[in-house]
Amino acid sequence: MRVLIIILGFLLNISAVSGQNITNSERFYKGKRFNHDTLDFIKYKIVICDSNYAPFASRNIFPKNRFKPSIAHVDTIENNLKKQYSNAERLYFNFSFENIKNTKSDYTSKEFRKLKRYYKKSNISKIVKGLQDRFEKNFCDFDREYYGYIGANNKRYIRIIFVPHEQKFVDIPGTGEAILDNLPNLTYNLDSNILYLAGWTGEKDE
Repeated sequence: MRVLIIILGFLLNISAVSGQNITNSERFYKGKRFNHDTLDFIKYKIVICDSNYAPFASRNIFPKNRFKPSIAHVDTIENNLKKQYSNAERLYFNFSFENIKNTKSDYTSKEFRKLKRYYKKSNISKIVKGLQDRFEKNFCDFDREYYGYIGANNKRYIRIIFVPHEQKFVDIPGTGEAILDNLPNLTYNLDSNILYLAGWTGEKDE
């Protein structure tokens, strides 16, 4: 197995490798062989998924609607992750509150007033800033998988799946349980060049 080794600094653009040849790394998943491409950076790696492969959450996407992202796609998205992440979180909160308003009858008046205060613009701005800071701080602590697909709306999307170098768990206060500390999966619309949290595009992407 040969892997393209790209010696880059922490913030260096990967466009310098666009003209390079990359070789396939064979991987196995439940007895099937996939030809994924791997880009090795100093602090993390990117796996470009084969068009025959589908992550667990995307098994409902027909094989004909899957595609293998190009290095140019990866280049564009990697350069936009930090720039657009806060907007992706902000869009998530907007969509989330719209869903709440559409199901207002499910809440008591007191509950809905409490939710309105939580989703107040000034409060969301503080939350988003904290999420952006965390994303940038932990950016290099996660490898990622890039998976391409055509949505039900015929637009091209790429799912970005973050994989921690080491599994860390965070306790949920008062529950005695813990969850995996991870960055949220993201979806990038190649046609509009907009980043979203996966599952919150507001479009018929799956």
